[in-house]
Amino acid sequence: MSVEFLAGTSSAANLVREIFRAADEHVRELGEQDLLSAVVSRIKPGEVGPVRQTDLKNALSTLVRSQQQGFRAEDMHQRFTAEVLLDVCRRWIVGETLSQTEKRYLRVSGRLATASLMIRVMTELFALARQQGFFKGVMLCLDEVEALFFSGVSASRIQAFLQDLRYLFDEAHGQHSGYSLLVVAGSTSRGAQDLREYNYPLFQRLGFDTETRIQLHEVKDLDEARSFAEVYIEFERQRYNTEKKSQVSAERARSLITDDDLKSALLGDLKSGDTRNQARLLEGLHRIIEAKKAAAK
Repeated sequence: MSVEFLAGTSSAANLVREIFRAADEHVRELGEQDLLSAVVSRIKPGEVGPVRQTDLKNALSTLVRSQQQGFRAEDMHQRFTAEVLLDVCRRWIVGETLSQTEKRYLRVSGRLATASLMIRVMTELFALARQQGFFKGVMLCLDEVEALFFSGVSASRIQAFLQDLRYLFDEAHGQHSGYSLLVVAGSTSRGAQDLREYNYPLFQRLGFDTETRIQLHEVKDLDEARSFAEVYIEFERQRYNTEKKSQVSAERARSLITDDDLKSALLGDLKSGDTRNQARLLEGLHRIIEAKKAAAK
């Protein structure tokens, strides 16, 4: 399961919500409604696997009990049915505020008011989902790390986000339970240096000081640009053919991008001092393809 997130938003809570959204999409492809309902459907009464967080354990136990035959909503007006309790829990795990009545019938003590609390609950829920076979782990693509440092937010907020990100990484690889987490971070050299100064342990965890660090180089010429574009085109062609059960040929797919398109994508917005890197090329090609799609409608 893969998740893309822009570091410049500086919100670990939004990161957790985006991971949950991706997890819901992933299990829907497996025929499930969403992650929470899929996990609950496989829990046996009285068993919550590796879950240790008290509120999450209580909430899951409540949901499992509500799925049993003969369950009747416990409130006076019988509003808190199994489906309503699931919806309340979906809101709770992403940090929304519940009413006192909702908290009482879900059997949680309060809101997940901080990103670290949300991360702890998500980690335990994902560990359970992994144990049940819904996925093995998460690949988090953290882009534009440099944007975090010139976004205008305070240094304390930047540091809080980085600490939460470090906590996310460490919790996923906990000693007792967890899930596989691969973080692929992209940054300019300046952004990497700022990260090193702000939070060196996270700088290390993200692989910026090891042989796993890859430096994007300048695209030399149109031949290299064409080679780069063809790798991306072939990846998308195979994915399209699989999803649509189609048979678009490699030749037809490659014909979507002409040499003039490559020149425009690579050089069109180039300013003095800019580099002709892969990211610029890919962004340019994306704009060209979108324009062709719009013109074809």
